[in-house]
Amino acid sequence: MKRKTLTLTLSILACLALIGVGFASWIISADTSTTAQGSFIVDTVTDNRLEATGRWITITKDSGENEVVTSDDNSAKVSFGAPATMDKTDAWLTNDKKGTTEKLTVVYELTVKTKGEEFVSNLSGDEITGIVSCSDATYDPKYVALPTLTVTNKGNGIYYLQLDFDWGTDFGGKNPYVYYNEKEYSDALAQEAFNKLTAIKALNNITFEFKITVKNKTK
Repeated sequence: MKRKTLTLTLSILACLALIGVGFASWIISADTSTTAQGSFIVDTVTDNRLEATGRWITITKDSGENEVVTSDDNSAKVSFGAPATMDKTDAWLTNDKKGTTEKLTVVYELTVKTKGEEFVSNLSGDEITGIVSCSDATYDPKYVALPTLTVTNKGNGIYYLQLDFDWGTDFGGKNPYVYYNEKEYSDALAQEAFNKLTAIKALNNITFEFKITVKNKTK
């Protein structure tokens, strides 16, 4: 690019020199005036401030394995209940499933646009971050672990923010059905299970806060 600019500059100087030589013997004087028209060149203004909207969604599959997305009150609910399958023949801790089946994953569908109404489709987990917190005094991470966040770009300014909750450290990150039935029964262990599961029941219907931050992509 530098070489091209230099060549252009030299060509212009050469033309001026030839013109100067050609008119060296003549002196021509005259007043003149001229009118020239011009136009303004103005940069366009693009408003790239971000706006985000969203909703909690439930993702299922139809008979053709196509993704089906719905949204209702249950989409935002996390359930620490019975596992989907309970097949241990020697289990001493069971669940009658009259409560809610375990559901530890929830998904938030985020749509990102600029204030100029253009979809922003080039973001990733570096620009979209989230923090989940629970200020309720009954919450205890020993029993319920706050989630990890996975961001998936679905295109057209839509992102899936998946939150994967887990059982707490007191259950080794496992459903209590699995955790306790891996251990040999004892009265002490049964009492421990009773106490901890009673403590978890106190978490019923408390809410968590999901704070999402979206930044413009750094170029």
